[in-house]
Parts: sequence; structure tokens; C-alpha cells
Amino acid sequence: GNTVLMWAVNKGLTEIVTELLKHEKIDPNIKDITGDTTLMWAARKGHTDIVMELLKHEKIDPTLENQFGHTALVSAAKQAHTEIVMTLLEHDKEHDNKIASTLSWIDPAINLDNTILIAAKIGHTEIVKKLLKHEKIDPNIRDTSRNTALMWALRNGHTESVKVLLKHKDINPHLKDPFGNTALILAAKKGYTEIVMTLLAKGAAPNIPNKDNDTALFFATINGHTKIVTELLAHGADPNMPRCDKTVL
Repeated sequence: GNTVLMWAVNKGLTEIVTELLKHEKIDPNIKDITGDTTLMWAARKGHTDIVMELLKHEKIDPTLENQFGHTALVSAAKQAHTEIVMTLLEHDKEHDNKIASTLSWIDPAINLDNTILIAAKIGHTEIVKKLLKHEKIDPNIRDTSRNTALMWALRNGHTESVKVLLKHKDINPHLKDPFGNTALILAAKKGYTEIVMTLLAKGAAPNIPNKDNDTALFFATINGHTKIVTELLAHGADPNMPRCDKTVL
């Protein structure tokens, strides 16, 4: 069964957790039947104060994983507990970046590699924003399906997350997804005029086709995104590039 520490954490009883952690025999890393630690419980429940108390304990190990391969950081990110994510990452910076080494993980149901991919895919812009401030975050990291955070945010319509990602100094908007689509193609297809303009300003090439030989101009045309067509043409998009045996005209 669960220990009194686990119960106190689960109920959000910060003062009791603090007292229990003072005991010389307390084990802050004890796991339940599914491999969840007290830190994972606190992170999932959104108990920021308890997370902070647990991190003060000299024996705490925030890199531990449960039976699904999830750490406390992943638990916090999946529940959009931004403050806890940043608490864990700030702790990480002071302790040899041990948590950063656990950012890569695979969930069979979601198939993502790290926390920023989770946040971008489900559109938690504040988490994306906070994570991008951490020096160990790679904004161009791909998951096992070869998609980046920018690609997921574009594909799922999370435009605010897209805007945040595009502001990062290391973001690479020229990468392609498994179908050969660039960020510009995805944005043009969705009709995101502002994002198309931002990508073009960053030097995105308008004539790069995907694996089906479709360009951003092709998708903007067939979906009736007139302003995007205008912007693409103004930035050198070629209307004579054939799509199979036809041009966009």
C-alpha cells in the first residue's frame, strides 16, 4: 500500500509533508504500484509547494521514471502545470542538468520524444514559452515520427505556440516532416497568413515541394487563401511549377 508520505502528497498537505521529510528514515523516492514517486504525484496534482519541499530533500531523485517511462517533469507538462515544470527545470540547472537527460521519452499513445513536443502538440503555449528559456531545450528536436514541435503546433492549429517557437533564435523553419512538408507548406495549407509572412521574413523558400511535388503556393491556391497566394508570389513563388501534370493555374 501507499505510505503516509504518499497520502499526504496526494491530499496536498504541505505542512505534514514538510514534517515527514524531516524524519531521518523517510524515503522521498518510494514508489507506488505503478512506479510513481511522491514527486510524480505532486507534479501531476499541481502541488507546487510540495514539489519545492521534495526537491529540497538531499535524497530526492527527479530523474526516476514510472513503469510508463514518465518522469515528474513529464507528469507536470502533460497537466499544463507550468510553474512546476519551471521549478523542476530550475532545480535541474543547479544540479548538473540531470532532468534534462530524461527529457527524451516515448509514450506509445502519444509517440513523443520530449516535453516541448508534448506542449506544442497539445497547444500549451505557456509551457512552450517557459521551456524555450531553458538552455538544454532543443526547439528542433524530432519525435520518432520525425516531426518537430513547430510541425505539431502548425498541424494541430496551435498558432500561439507557433508564434512563440518562431521567435526562438535556434528554430529551423526549413525542416521537413515525413511527407516532405516544410513549415511554410503547413502554414499555407492551413491559411495562417501571419505565420506565412513570418516564415517568409525568416527566409523560408517558397518553391520547395513536398514528396507529392506540392508547394506552399499550390495549397494556398486550392484552399482559396488569396492573401497568402499574393505574399508567396511577392516572395518569388513560381506559379509555373507543375503539380504532377498541372500548374497551379
